[in-house]
Amino acid sequence: MSNELDSALARARELYQSGVYQDAVFTELGRSSHPAAMPLFREMLSDSHAQARYTGLRSLSKTKYLSSSPELIQKIRDVLLGDSDASIRTQAAIVLGGHSKWPEPALERAVDRDTDTHTRQEALLSVLELMVSFDFADQHRGDITSGTLETSMATAHKLVAEHKQKSQK
Repeated sequence: MSNELDSALARARELYQSGVYQDAVFTELGRSSHPAAMPLFREMLSDSHAQARYTGLRSLSKTKYLSSSPELIQKIRDVLLGDSDASIRTQAAIVLGGHSKWPEPALERAVDRDTDTHTRQEALLSVLELMVSFDFADQHRGDITSGTLETSMATAHKLVAEHKQKSQK
């Protein structure tokens, strides 16, 4: 198995250096949680090409052990709070929601300050996912994304309060 992973890593490095971001190769590497791949993903998150950053984030969303890599989690926080591309920030919010721990200040800052509505909504959903079970956030995704951000925020606060009240009974 290790030879297959080493081969996949070599192929991913070759593709990356050529400027080709075939999602399947990088996704396979992300799923494998191959420790030697983490420097490549960190490099991709700093790349000047948005597609490289996006592919790196999508691949990291598939890995099982991202939460045990504090420097990579910090890099994803930096991308969420500082990338110029809203789709990249949105993907970073999704990845943090799946791999970070509550509380996650970067997500909370993105909810409050990001200039893109979709990024703010995904950050809010990620906050909810970290606060309560994934099923709860997924069940109310439509309620949260159907209105304006202010309406969505109010809905989310109401849903969280209702959930807390039910769980205390």
